[in-house]
Amino acid sequence: MPIFFLLATISTSLALIFASLSTSVIISKRRRRRRSIGFFHPYTNDGGGGERVLWCAVRAVQEEDPDLEVSVFTGDDATPESLSSRALDRFGVQLLRPPMES
Repeated sequence: MPIFFLLATISTSLALIFASLSTSVIISKRRRRRRSIGFFHPYTNDGGGGERVLWCAVRAVQEEDPDLEVSVFTGDDATPESLSSRALDRFGVQLLRPPMES
């Protein structure tokens, strides 16, 4: 009977140590992960009102959380720099930085 109690105590202790180490590794990795947000707009080169709303939203997110990476998913063939310059030229919306390439 004492051996059973000893083995149960040892196995429980090992399980707790393993769970504690696993949890600390997961938390550590999540803290280092970059945060991001994405917007989907199929036609960013149309020049319509919806496009202005998109760029205003991107700018608002960048102002609210400068460390957050912003991606714009689009069906158009455009670079992040061309999208950023279009937002400024057509709509007067100055982005803090170009959206991430997606």
